[in-house]
Amino acid sequence: RLRASRTLGLRTVPAIVREVNEQEKLELALIENIQRQDLNAVEEAIAYTALIEEFNLTQEDVAKRVGKSRSNVANIVRLLDLDEDILEALKRGEITKTHARTLLAEKDPKKRHELFEQILRGGVTVSEVEARVSSHGARKMKNVDGTQKDPNVLAHEKRLREILGTKVDIQETAGKGKIVISFYSREELMDLLDRLIG
Repeated sequence: RLRASRTLGLRTVPAIVREVNEQEKLELALIENIQRQDLNAVEEAIAYTALIEEFNLTQEDVAKRVGKSRSNVANIVRLLDLDEDILEALKRGEITKTHARTLLAEKDPKKRHELFEQILRGGVTVSEVEARVSSHGARKMKNVDGTQKDPNVLAHEKRLREILGTKVDIQETAGKGKIVISFYSREELMDLLDRLIG
C-alpha cells in the first residue's frame, strides 16, 4: 500500500503503527494475501488451511481475521477434499466454486468424476448437478413416500441452501415431515446452530 501511495504521488498516508513479533508478521502477510481480489478459490482454501495449521487457529478465528463468515471459510477449506484434477479445473476456471461444492456432496468417487466430466463438457447447471448428486434427482425431487415434491418445497430447499451454505432436504409425507440440514465438520455444526438458535 505504501508503494502504491508513492506511485500516486501521495506524500502522507494514514497508517497504524504496531509492534508485532515474527509469527504475527507472517499471519498478517497471509491475511493480506487472502484479501487480494485475484485469489482463486483453491488458493484461498490453501491460505485458510495454512492459517489454521501454522498458527493453530480455528475456522472461527480465521473467519474473524479475514472478515468472512465461519461457514464461508469452512466451505472454502472443504474444497481441498476434492481430487487434484477437479481442483485444477477449478483453478483454471473450467468449473465454478458452486459446482465444486456441489461435487463434494457426491461421496462415490466414480459418480463424482462422471458428474465432473459432464460439467466440463458443458450444459450442466449447478441445479442439475445437485439433482444428480441426490440419487440422480430421484430423492431430491421426491418425498419419502415417493410422491413428487411440490415446486414450492423445492424453492424453499434452494433458499435454505443459499442462506445456510449447505445441503438442505425437506422431506414431507401427508402434511408432516422433517428438514434435514447437512454438515461436514463439528465446526460447521456449531456455525449452523449459532445461525439457527442465535
